[in-house]
Amino acid sequence: MDQERIQQIVDEGYSFRMTDYISEGYELMKDQLGIFIGAGAVHFAIQLFIGSILNPQLNTGYFIMADKSRRGEEVVFDDYFKGFDKFLPLLLGGLVSMLLVIAGFICLIIPGIYLSVSYMIVYLFIY
Repeated sequence: MDQERIQQIVDEGYSFRMTDYISEGYELMKDQLGIFIGAGAVHFAIQLFIGSILNPQLNTGYFIMADKSRRGEEVVFDDYFKGFDKFLPLLLGGLVSMLLVIAGFICLIIPGIYLSVSYMIVYLFIY
């Protein structure tokens, strides 16, 4: 984001429009909705039977699919598993962020909530 746009937001404020964001997300996924739903079903099944240890890798794969869709590239189901290309860094990032969130909740509830929201996208920085 350039400096001019940042200054405009500071001067004029920013309007958060949830319905616009949901509509934009649907527009990005609608051509390949089956792949996204399939990936979500696989994610749910893995969470149900294996647990959350693979969550960083699977979330990263979902982000990769969404980013490819945003750029107008073809999304294939194999993209969902691209997070496993960096298994160890994503696993360690997930564990460290989880420990920090737990520490935040032990200290006080507010830091735990803040850290859990902040570290939701840690996987994007790793990949």
